[in-house]
Amino acid sequence: MAILEELPGVKVTVRVEGKDCVEYEDPDAADIQTSCPTSSKYIESVDDAEFCIHFHIDSDYNWDYKGHSLSMAVRVDNQHLENIIAQKANLINGKLEGDVSGRRVSCAETGVWLLRKPKFSAVNKEALRREMIIPRTPTQSPAIQDDFDSLSDAEKARLARERFQELQSIKKIKKEEPVTKRGFSEVFDLTNNDPPSRPIKRTAQVVDLTED
Repeated sequence: MAILEELPGVKVTVRVEGKDCVEYEDPDAADIQTSCPTSSKYIESVDDAEFCIHFHIDSDYNWDYKGHSLSMAVRVDNQHLENIIAQKANLINGKLEGDVSGRRVSCAETGVWLLRKPKFSAVNKEALRREMIIPRTPTQSPAIQDDFDSLSDAEKARLARERFQELQSIKKIKKEEPVTKRGFSEVFDLTNNDPPSRPIKRTAQVVDLTED
């Protein structure tokens, strides 16, 4: 939907079968230099489908003085379709809506006026993806190969580099681990599961047997 902050109350959309087309932002809109405020959008079209330009005007538009008119010129592929002039008196329930569905031309043979309706041309979606106008199709990750010999040289080098970095990290961790030192005086009996008990020190007592 084309909306300008400088022009409130005016909305323009492209419709197919009565429904608004999906819109995408123009990635180059910021680089476009214009003499007046503009809105640039891309739309998702349907090949060979007829479309129309839908406009919506409401009371939010600055009608200013009495008798003020809003003029709209509709062009498709630089071809004039129709001019529309709206006034505040044309609003119904506070709004004015309409569709521009083609260009009126006179038949040279019969003199009857005909309505030539514009159609969408076929568009290469891959070209739109390259221009980043529509999202790219997500790529699937390649299947993991079990056979190391079937890997490319670049894949082998990547795996080797990752393994080397992993080993370096393990060595660094081992160097940083504290080591508990034990004295040479401690003796451990590896044949028993229970830890050795320490000898109990006894004090010597002297008993005099000559006394009655």
